[in-house]
Amino acid sequence: MRILHLIDPDACEAGACVLGLAADAVARLDHHRHDVLIIGDASRMMLAARCGLRPLGGIPSALGRTALAKRGLARFIHADEIVNGGYDLIHAWTMPAAVVAATARPWHTIIAGPLTSPPGPSMSKWAIKRINRCAVRVLSATPQLHHDWTAVGVDPLLVTAQFPGAGVDRQRLAPEDRAMFRGRWGADETTFVVGLVGEPQSRADAQTAVMAAVRVVHTGRAVMLVVHHAAGLRLAATRWVDQLGIGDLLVVEDDLAQPWTVAPGLDAALVVTRSSAPTPVRHSSCGLLAPLWMMAAGVPIIAGSNQTVADLLEDERSGLLVQRGDVNAIARRILRLHDDAALSKRLSQAAQQLVTSRFDAETFAQSLDDIYRQTSRGQRVVTKAQSAVPQPQSSRGTASPITHH
Repeated sequence: MRILHLIDPDACEAGACVLGLAADAVARLDHHRHDVLIIGDASRMMLAARCGLRPLGGIPSALGRTALAKRGLARFIHADEIVNGGYDLIHAWTMPAAVVAATARPWHTIIAGPLTSPPGPSMSKWAIKRINRCAVRVLSATPQLHHDWTAVGVDPLLVTAQFPGAGVDRQRLAPEDRAMFRGRWGADETTFVVGLVGEPQSRADAQTAVMAAVRVVHTGRAVMLVVHHAAGLRLAATRWVDQLGIGDLLVVEDDLAQPWTVAPGLDAALVVTRSSAPTPVRHSSCGLLAPLWMMAAGVPIIAGSNQTVADLLEDERSGLLVQRGDVNAIARRILRLHDDAALSKRLSQAAQQLVTSRFDAETFAQSLDDIYRQTSRGQRVVTKAQSAVPQPQSSRGTASPITHH
């Protein structure tokens, strides 16, 4: 089977996590022919290579918008299929990439996902309509995410809700790197290091984490907060902490975007958001993948009750949950983990067991292979909107839907 993997790292909650997930799956499914195409510039292609992928190339998107890569994608697929034959299916690893694929090549068989975060502002009514009209098969990481996506208009018949929508390859984790990272951050073993994971889009999320950490510092505990630069403007965040007179509290760590590298150096992980903007589904600036890597590494999770990972955690058993934006509650949870080593160990062991039982990389790859085989045999849903669309002959000689513009 010949599969085109379409990935746009800038359109998802944690680009490196999606790239790593794709790399692990592709490596295990070597009985298929995989072509990887990145939507983005040379830096995105370099990131893909660091995560273990070997992309054929990249398609630049004007203004950094995935939707504007439509023409480039259409030209690439057309030229490639003339030389190498048609693709059996297109696997778009994010919904924006699936919308572009459905717009550029609507007669191809398309799979979207696994979706590990709720719908974002880029999912317009037109985009959802395009997904439904082209009968894109949508893979949902959790039942709650199935609800979130159908709530914004995706045809429920197109969504696979019980798909094990993430796989964590624990071989990527390197516990021996703990000393290296803590040395880089200037933290000894008496310092409690907390990581803000998931690359939140708003600086307010980083400020929420910093304010919680400041409260912990004022109790006399030695605490350090590690964030990725996408959690806020690097200079602004650092200047703000310096103005508070606690410049040693905050560390900006680019490698946090690849959580499997940094996780062994952390003592706890925060998955929180401060935003209270109204939305038809739960607001979330962080999806599922980055917290899963923390759990796999045995890092206890403190998560907002509105975050995707909260669907998996049981409060006080496999993680600690707080209400959105409750700074004092976050500080109290950090203090508990700092002071209670037994609690921290119990939570980390339960989280590791959860990841091993439900999100193993081998299980994920096998499930994905089953999806590929079902889809290639034509076992996919046809919506009413699609049934009225003309059915031309595809390059493989089978009937497939096409939309006229």
